[in-house]
Amino acid sequence: MSAHLVKNSSAVHAVEDDLKSGLYIILWTALKYRESYMSVIDQTQFILQIFDADLLVGTGGSAKSDWLVARTYFLCDIFIGCKPLDNLVVELAQFFSHRYSSVSPEAQESLVRLWLSLQEVLDEAGSVRTAAQQKMIDVVQRCLLESSAYQKEIGMQVLHSHKAVINIYNKHLGSSGWPDKDMAVLQKMHPTNKQSGHCLYTKSLCTSQDVTSARVQVTPSGKKCRLDPEEYFASLYSSYTYTYNMYYQLAACLVEHLYADRMGESSNWWIFQKRRFMNCELLHARNWQLIW
Repeated sequence: MSAHLVKNSSAVHAVEDDLKSGLYIILWTALKYRESYMSVIDQTQFILQIFDADLLVGTGGSAKSDWLVARTYFLCDIFIGCKPLDNLVVELAQFFSHRYSSVSPEAQESLVRLWLSLQEVLDEAGSVRTAAQQKMIDVVQRCLLESSAYQKEIGMQVLHSHKAVINIYNKHLGSSGWPDKDMAVLQKMHPTNKQSGHCLYTKSLCTSQDVTSARVQVTPSGKKCRLDPEEYFASLYSSYTYTYNMYYQLAACLVEHLYADRMGESSNWWIFQKRRFMNCELLHARNWQLIW
């Protein structure tokens, strides 16, 4: 899931969020099954950080957005004998980083001045340009293209473009340098016994791991969409009410059990209550296993 959706609970699921998922699928698969120059500890730490969602609402996704902008661990070659894979991951990260990168006011002002300078030179040169004028135009245009403010402006315009992303894939998949014998080999991960509130957060997260399931609804196509705040709290209230009723019923039964035990009817009481609970709508099959 994109960092934007994980970070912002009220964000609208957009096209660029789905396009960005392709990058995370490639990154996850490559790190798990392709040998890299990263140490086992660095690779494990990187995976846990990038594919980790914080339990505190609104705090998850920071590691993803930070990596897209800074590309930590990807400042040099990463995957052994597979330079095209490095290039593909880096260019996709650069493409999607514009959503999270920031531009200073000074850079914005510089961009405006460059536009004005370019327009002035073009007006002065006219249709017939001298060598000096063309050189000046080339210099201004180069400065414009290298401007961080200009790159972000253009990047935001094509962020939702399927064609732009497909062109990146085609460019690198068609390049030379891909290994011929590229068998998938599960890479060793550093063992960790830390039991925290974190879990690996991917679209295929199973129900038993999904700590945010109350905020997310799975569509018929298998995708996740966020619930509106009112729907979320209604779902949460329903869940708490269900749990409260279940434990209230359980507490009542235990009190009856204590009374029955004093009267010497404990064995018959348990048989009666088990049958009663099996027919009770308040107990889900999962909760039945937890209790009995």
